Amino acid sequence: MPDSVTLIGEKAFAYNELAEVILPANIKIFFEAFYRNYYLKKTQIGDNAELDQSSFDDSLIQSYQEHGKGTYDKQGDGSWIK
Repeated sequence: MPDSVTLIGEKAFAYNELAEVILPANIKIFFEAFYRNYYLKKTQIGDNAELDQSSFDDSLIQSYQEHGKGTYDKQGDGSWIK
């Protein structure tokens, strides 16, 4: 996603078959923006990104809150590892 994107709105990418997402710094992501993306396995999150609690389906939000910016890989149990 280009750095010029600063906002991803409600369900913008819901029900897609995305495998990887790269989110730029300072982006804001709202309600269920990536809802039900079952194939999503890798997410790169830039510095100071704001992710709504419901923007992704699983524990990615929690991992991001604990570890900050970086690349996260989805594990078989649904957890995300930086």
